[in-house]
Amino acid sequence: MTKAAETIGSGDIVRCNMSEYALQQLKRDYINFERRHPENFENQFLCRILIHYLNYARINFKKKIEAEMTEILKESKRNGKGKQIMRLTVTKPLVSEIEKFNFINDSHFKKSAVITYIFEHYAELDLSTREKIFVYPTYKMIADSIDEMNGNNKVLLITTSGKEYEVRPYRLVKDDNTFFHYLIGFSRPNGSEENFKRYSFRLSRIQSCTTTDKKHQLTEAEKTDVREALLKFGAAYIASSDACCESVVWLTVNAYNEKYLKVIAHQRPISTESPKTVIDQKTGERYFELKFNCSYWQLRNYFFSYGAEVIIISPKEYREKFIIDYTEALDRYKKANNL
Repeated sequence: MTKAAETIGSGDIVRCNMSEYALQQLKRDYINFERRHPENFENQFLCRILIHYLNYARINFKKKIEAEMTEILKESKRNGKGKQIMRLTVTKPLVSEIEKFNFINDSHFKKSAVITYIFEHYAELDLSTREKIFVYPTYKMIADSIDEMNGNNKVLLITTSGKEYEVRPYRLVKDDNTFFHYLIGFSRPNGSEENFKRYSFRLSRIQSCTTTDKKHQLTEAEKTDVREALLKFGAAYIASSDACCESVVWLTVNAYNEKYLKVIAHQRPISTESPKTVIDQKTGERYFELKFNCSYWQLRNYFFSYGAEVIIISPKEYREKFIIDYTEALDRYKKANNL
């Protein structure tokens, strides 16, 4: 006798059998996208991933997911190994999205198998794709507003960190340094008469996005300006690139540092000259001398964790900021020793 397929409705509670790997990816994304520590996942967070994954899959690879789910349901297997670690209350939008797939009518249909499959496959994707899925409606709205062929882009209203900006978009790009997506363009506070300035918005930090009826065309000079800034600084730092200056950094000579100076490292600014070896005349220590043209924050985000292995030689203001930041860190440790 064939067992009847399950039905799915809003308010149903599904128990997921999730692998440890998938759970850890969800924890990382909760921190990356919600910017909070995941002591307990919110139902809204989990349902948002499921809904947007199904929406993304329906547009990009519906045949693949249909075929794989049919096989999984037929074999009555769940995708992924692990303990029963999570319960999910199904929402009406999630039901609506699942019902757009044919496997809902499969005689072996099980809610738990479908939901476990989605979480496991979502977890296998790279960070930039997971970010795109998590904010998929926003991603699609921005992408649809950009007419790269004709340059007739729609002006956007973007809210981030509680502030609203009027944005003339140029392109959505994946930053090779941070692995996040950024909306690149020219922006100003909404309602102001300020000139538009080159700016980048991290996709997962956009709180709201709406299109306007206004259209615009970036000039060739503006496009060239953005392309050059992207190439030189990366998407995450083009807003601060106006504050860039020539910097000289000394990095301790050792096998590890020598090896990684030969590759383009995550977050490290691109050198303006080839590294050379110098000797500190006071101590006799050997260093790699590196030269950059970047902002303080770009330099700090990469080199601060090197601690005693790095010395900021110039400019003086960068050097003094490093000294202040290291001093504050040392003071905290001294206070902690008295706890």
